[in-house]
Amino acid sequence: MKLQGLQVFLATAMLATSTVFAQKKAKKAKKMKKGSRDCSFIKNMLSEPSNTDAYVAPGGNITEADDYDYGTGVPGGMWMWEDNPICTGAIPDADACSGANLVGHATGTCATFPSGNCDSIDYFKFIDGSLLYFRGLDYGVPGPSVVIGGTGCFDSATGTVETEFYEGTDAGVDAEAWYTYDLSRVF
Repeated sequence: MKLQGLQVFLATAMLATSTVFAQKKAKKAKKMKKGSRDCSFIKNMLSEPSNTDAYVAPGGNITEADDYDYGTGVPGGMWMWEDNPICTGAIPDADACSGANLVGHATGTCATFPSGNCDSIDYFKFIDGSLLYFRGLDYGVPGPSVVIGGTGCFDSATGTVETEFYEGTDAGVDAEAWYTYDLSRVF
């Protein structure tokens, strides 16, 4: 069927109207997500010094992250962490991750596979009580994690969190290891 004259105009008008309404709805959803809360303290780029990370091997032996040999570690166990600080910015300074730079805490688990990949489930608890939950594979290179829920500033949140792992020697940072989280794709 060939569209002509009025049909082309109407189809174009409907498409343009749909696009405008979708854009307005997305902006409104972002505003509604934050509601009357002041969520401006949550920046798009956050970092987490991995202070409490521990590895639980399949037999139940616990190894602190400082003592874990990444080259010969036993796969099939689980990484666990609780209340690691979440700081503003991409590179944490363990001493400066306090006061206005501290925006919350991270807790989670990561089940390891023989390949070395890790199925990670993270949740962030922010200083205002807001929560953000996300899940993804951690395999040593930057990658997305899917947002699976949230409350407060992240009520009805969707999208992805870009995650990247660093070791202290990567930038001379006063932390054994840390993660950065890009929240610019969380809606």
